[in-house]
Amino acid sequence: MKIKTKKILPFVIVTPLLLIVAEALLYLHAIVNFSGNMVHLSNHKSTRNVGNTFYGISDVSNYTINHLGLRGKSPSNKDFFAISFGNSTTECLLLDDKETWSQLTMDVINTQQQQQPFTLNISAKSGLRPYHNVMHLNSLLDKGISFKLAIFLPCFIAGLDRGYRELTEEDKSKAFANSVVFPKTFPPRLRETLLYQAWKDLGKRIITDIKSEFGITQKTRSWKSIYEQRMRYQKAKKSNQLSDFHQQVLSLYIKEFRETTIEFIKICQQNNIQVILLSQPVMYKENLEEKYIDRYILRSKKAVFVPTPRLYHEIAGAFAREIEKIATQKQVHYINLYAQLSSEFECYYDQYHFNEYGAKRIAEIISNYILNNNIITK
Repeated sequence: MKIKTKKILPFVIVTPLLLIVAEALLYLHAIVNFSGNMVHLSNHKSTRNVGNTFYGISDVSNYTINHLGLRGKSPSNKDFFAISFGNSTTECLLLDDKETWSQLTMDVINTQQQQQPFTLNISAKSGLRPYHNVMHLNSLLDKGISFKLAIFLPCFIAGLDRGYRELTEEDKSKAFANSVVFPKTFPPRLRETLLYQAWKDLGKRIITDIKSEFGITQKTRSWKSIYEQRMRYQKAKKSNQLSDFHQQVLSLYIKEFRETTIEFIKICQQNNIQVILLSQPVMYKENLEEKYIDRYILRSKKAVFVPTPRLYHEIAGAFAREIEKIATQKQVHYINLYAQLSSEFECYYDQYHFNEYGAKRIAEIISNYILNNNIITK
């Protein structure tokens, strides 16, 4: 059956025109509602239900991104430009722009040294697996964004949960890359337009998922591996031997965690970018007091590989040791936040997310390390 050209032609003409009109309307909306080169994303603003409180969080946060698509002050050509990568613990969604550990680190360093302005932006999004950070890094480099230091806090928690749900078919949701921003110039060039970039990012994501599912880029996440793990899960569930399966999931994810972190370092080193790896601390104490238990949000019952605070702490320790091994092997900087902050319960509003005080402590530790190791002057 032949398709008539006359029937297709209107769609071919109208579709691009509709996209152009939509692009123009979106851009005009940005001009009217936003000023300068800072764009406020209302969908990223922390909105809490009335009555909900988080320990150590004083108010609803403002969340803004700059023209590079990163959270933080826009860098100048004279700045020592650094970017922090990670998940929710790096994004600091509940904290105001001025209260994130990245912003506070920048403030401390610029106060204590006057040699070169230091700017630290955030490239992070809640709930991502480690390979998403590699995607974000490549995306920034592809766009020609130049920076000298990557501070990477690979949070194991979200990735472990997502990996578990993936292998058990409990959840098939996908996390997308960082949001695109409105361009400063008008009319916008094709490579900078919102719709173009959105479709391009989506296409890249689909291709990456296809590659990873079939083991083209990540052997640990091949389709065959996922299928076999799901069969093991069903078998273990029927025989009440889920603890063994959870150990297998943990081992599999640590392997993926290691490979993607090494890939992240490799890309940075190829582009002359220094790397500081951070380990993820979690709030822990034997026989937690009631006020701390209230802040301890256990994972869902499906994720029974972390059923107790003790086991949760031990898993965090396993990932911290893995990060230290990687840092030693690849000769990059390493800060063990897990060892330094896990017992400081006032740093958290739940078992691993930082409150305002926690952000200050992290900023203090990171800024001291950067200054003491002369990272800016190297």
